[in-house]
Amino acid sequence: MSDIVREAAQRYRNWGKWGPDDELGTLNYITPEVIRKSAQMVKRGVTFSLAIPFDSTGPQINQPRRFNPIHRMILTGPDFTTGAFKRPGGVGFADDMVIMALQCATQWDALSQGSARTSCYTEIMGLRNVTITLDEDVVRWARIRAAERETSVSRLVGELLREKMLEDQSYEAAMREYLTRPARKLKKTGTKYPRRADLYGR
Repeated sequence: MSDIVREAAQRYRNWGKWGPDDELGTLNYITPEVIRKSAQMVKRGVTFSLAIPFDSTGPQINQPRRFNPIHRMILTGPDFTTGAFKRPGGVGFADDMVIMALQCATQWDALSQGSARTSCYTEIMGLRNVTITLDEDVVRWARIRAAERETSVSRLVGELLREKMLEDQSYEAAMREYLTRPARKLKKTGTKYPRRADLYGR
């Protein structure tokens, strides 16, 4: 069975089809022209819901690790009417939360979570998740810079670290190459020291 899965993955893969930096995948097929043609296919103005119930009875069935959505109230009307929680002007509101698996009914976090042997779905080999702590001003700067590059903060940090690594490696390589050169005198007796531009061929 594993051979069948691997063969199918190779046959139907789209890796690299839209370039090495693409993150949309088959969403690239949904172009403005496709959307325009799709709108022209509408014959009736009838709407219908694709929603499914999200409660304690579904949609998860017989999943050993996932559970159905858990609904919890954070604030309710009585919190304000009893005076347990106060807001300016006596204004009150209800506030609630939902705890659920991201794959409770659909794929919210992309197919890149899947893996086969040593390669994840996106075939990015050997990646590691690293938790870092940033000051608030650094986080704010990173979010702005990531938005400018149209990427995520985590990927931006990875790119910056890689740029720094390559810069250091380039400097170390240049230093090693320089130190392998034979020593030479910078000036002869009775002459001036050469200029910086002369030494570096500028």
